[in-house]
Amino acid sequence: MKSNQLRLGVLLLLLAGATLLAGCAPQPGTVTLENYEKLKFGMSFEAVVEILGQPQQVKPFMGVQQCTWISGERHIHAKFMFNRAVYYSSKGLPQKPPHPTRKSASG
Repeated sequence: MKSNQLRLGVLLLLLAGATLLAGCAPQPGTVTLENYEKLKFGMSFEAVVEILGQPQQVKPFMGVQQCTWISGERHIHAKFMFNRAVYYSSKGLPQKPPHPTRKSASG
C-alpha cells in the first residue's frame, strides 16, 4: 500500500516538474518580427502574453516588470509599469529591407 502511494507521489512530482519546464520553454514561432510589430505601447501584460506566450524571464525591479521572450538567438524584451508596456526591444530578429527611395520628378 505504501509502495503504491510512494509511486503515485513520485509520479505527481515528475508531472508537476515537467509542467513547470514546459511553461519555461520557448514557444515555437512566437519570437518573430511579425509578432514584434504587433506590440504597441500601453498594451497590457496579458495582451502581450496573448501574442508571445509566457515570458521565459521575468525580473521585477523598482516597480517595473522586465520580461524577456527567447527563442534560440532571438529575444524580445518588454518592460511594464502598472501592467502596461512602456518599452520594447529585440535582438536577433531579421530586419525589413528599407523602402526604396522615390526619385523626384526633376531628376
